[in-house]
Amino acid sequence: MPNSEGRFVVPLPKKPDAGAIGESRTQAVRRRFKALERSLTHKGQFSEFDTVMQEYLHLGHAEKVPSKDMEKDFLLRKWNSNDVSVLQDVAPELRECRDVHSIADTNYYTKTLGLEWNTVTDQFHLTVSDLPATEVVTKRILVCDIAKVFDVLGWFSPATIRVKILLQRLWEQRVD
Repeated sequence: MPNSEGRFVVPLPKKPDAGAIGESRTQAVRRRFKALERSLTHKGQFSEFDTVMQEYLHLGHAEKVPSKDMEKDFLLRKWNSNDVSVLQDVAPELRECRDVHSIADTNYYTKTLGLEWNTVTDQFHLTVSDLPATEVVTKRILVCDIAKVFDVLGWFSPATIRVKILLQRLWEQRVD
């Protein structure tokens, strides 16, 4: 039957005696990793992936998480704030800067979201490298340099959009 607006509304089919879904996170994670393993094996890349992971473990870039810890919540690290009272309640090993008072240095920047953040002045900075004066600037160099700007918040769009428009015009005019 149509509703008051003349539209037909059909409920999703559901078993009348269906119970609660319950905790399925563990099973979902296991399935996801098994799917990743099958995909890498099918593409012939699993041994390469395994080699890279073993190298990360050997060099200390990664560590195996004990199975008892797999069910725990994700622990956030590298906390920082421009308010010292916030950091006093965070364990020192979880802070970006171990000593709360050392953040008073106006030349100290911490990286966040691809930007440098001065916690004292509460300013964000974007650092880009200059092109050498003798180098010929090509489209490839422009694309490479603009791709280095990680601007998740879009704060630097007024500057980066100019380079992107320039690139678009160069492509339209077929300039090498």
